[in-house]
Amino acid sequence: MSKQNDFISQEKDYYGKIFVDISYAIDNISPFLEKEELRNRKFAVKLPVLKKYIELLETAEAENKKSFFSKLFGSSNSEQLLQDYKRTNSESFKQLEKCSQCACLNCSATCSFDHCLGCQRQNRST
Repeated sequence: MSKQNDFISQEKDYYGKIFVDISYAIDNISPFLEKEELRNRKFAVKLPVLKKYIELLETAEAENKKSFFSKLFGSSNSEQLLQDYKRTNSESFKQLEKCSQCACLNCSATCSFDHCLGCQRQNRST
């Protein structure tokens, strides 16, 4: 397996898990929350950024599998495009990583913590 295939596979595994965890959480809590309350959750608003990244990874993977000639005559620039997308959306990626580990992810209760609006981890870098 090439370096680029390894990179794509690792990214799909890591961010795919985060995407699935957050998507399931949204599915689980959305019947119990008003749409406005769901939009206040950072993970619900930022999930499309991650969805697009997963789609870009799948496209890059498909290109690698079918582009025998590009491997012979030079490498594709899909890894650089993926890195640029991650860099452009780095805050969203960091936030989604934190959200995927948050206790409030699957919670639909109203509490004084105020969910994502009260999250102290949202502005810290890790």
